Amino acid sequence: MIQLNADKKLGFIRFTRIKKYDGNGSSWNSWLWQHYSIDEYGNLTNTTNLINLPKISYEDSNMNYSLITIVSTVENGYLAIFNYTKSHSDITPRIGLCAVPISYNKTKYNQKIIIYQAEQPINSVSCDETDSFIYCIVSTHFNNETFNGTIYEKIKIYPSGNVFSTHEIYSDQRNLRAKMTSFGDLIFDDIEYNTVDNKIYYHIYYYNAFVPRSKRLKRHNSFIITKYFSVNAVTQNHTFLLASPNTINNISWSLLTIPLLSSNDYSYDNFFINKTIPSINATVNSSTVFLNITFNHPVALSAPTSNITIYKTSDKSIRQRISTAMHDFCHISSDGFIVSIKVINSTFNEYGEQYSVTMDNNFVKGNGWNEPLRGIHDGIWTVKTGMPNERRQDNKAIMGLVRLTQEASKRFLAPENNQSAYIDSLLNDIAKKVPVNRSRLSSDNRPQKLFQDQIVIPISIGVANHENERNASKIGSDLSHMIKHKNITTISSDITNDLDQSYDFRLLGRFMNSFKMLKS
Repeated sequence: MIQLNADKKLGFIRFTRIKKYDGNGSSWNSWLWQHYSIDEYGNLTNTTNLINLPKISYEDSNMNYSLITIVSTVENGYLAIFNYTKSHSDITPRIGLCAVPISYNKTKYNQKIIIYQAEQPINSVSCDETDSFIYCIVSTHFNNETFNGTIYEKIKIYPSGNVFSTHEIYSDQRNLRAKMTSFGDLIFDDIEYNTVDNKIYYHIYYYNAFVPRSKRLKRHNSFIITKYFSVNAVTQNHTFLLASPNTINNISWSLLTIPLLSSNDYSYDNFFINKTIPSINATVNSSTVFLNITFNHPVALSAPTSNITIYKTSDKSIRQRISTAMHDFCHISSDGFIVSIKVINSTFNEYGEQYSVTMDNNFVKGNGWNEPLRGIHDGIWTVKTGMPNERRQDNKAIMGLVRLTQEASKRFLAPENNQSAYIDSLLNDIAKKVPVNRSRLSSDNRPQKLFQDQIVIPISIGVANHENERNASKIGSDLSHMIKHKNITTISSDITNDLDQSYDFRLLGRFMNSFKMLKS
């Protein structure tokens, strides 16, 4: 069994059974868990091995375990769900489910957690991750004086493996197949052959998890089909998809889509997010100074390694990245419902572009239950910039200065350094990251030395060549903001990381008398 990580870049975990032998030649079955990472060339690397998970204690020596599924969690770990039975009677329930949390790329053994106990045999189990929790649907047959049918137990589980809540759903129908929507609602389906009219009926049952109603499961849709559908799935847009091969060789398929009831409008594919400012597909510009995310429940900032990232959709170039530890840029309201992100002026600085905002899993956690929550995935929260109303009248060239850090200045002054080539590479990198047409940037290649032997480099920004380009003054302002806040922009990488953020980009003029020209 293989399960991808919630962050696909981190690889996957693989479960296999292996046979082990002791010194006397006796053998027993063991479980091997292996985590693999994948590099950009598709090469696999085995990074972690775990054996005999869950760890069996002496008290559990008479317990039989079978793995049901592995679910990825929002904190980039996994939750392994096991079915267990006892080989003989006991005063405690002998049938149930347990969960074992597996941390990403760590060899730590976590204790198993009992998530469900039953007296009757379990008919089926279906588990999936949605709205930051893991849900398991367990079906058992129940028969007493008032009810003879199937009970579906909906178990809501934290990523840590602890049970958040349980909910029972009763149905007169048996052998229903359960699916979970991305909003936490339940879809059940079955196929019935009617002996009266000799037709095949496909029945769909829908259960809205967030609207109080009877615990009895009611039919949502029923229709006649001419062939059996072998595959079904619930799509992100809340549609039930049925698929069946048209021919024996599976070359072509027939598809049937059925719109489902919408329990809530979760445009962000996240139950916990109520709205954002700006909203999806809203228009922004360089004067946009804040992004706000409003949640349905109070939250708290979580992992310092999780980020909110703004990037340009066309080339995936990062414009700004904020972590939970950057308190000057990330703020949460006193009631815990709103997370605000400060946006610098250079972020949305191109006309007629589309930008996307993502929030990593585990950027926030539930305030009060301390569990990581799902983020906002790629391609969901997109915004766009408009076109300029008219050609700016102040379109003229400017010249300014950037300063190298002390360490970069030492490298620049080293005899073996080609200063002209260095400046040319610096301008290339600036043009790519601001961005600005490279032909508009130039330098007289006459670097100058200030106090503490730090090097300043003059940079000229030429006039805009097209009405959709920003004028030189705005380009200079963009560069200044990106250097000043380089810890949240791409200026912090490659050769532009040599720029001193305390100096940013300064217009040339009143500093000329401070320079001491370097000898050629």
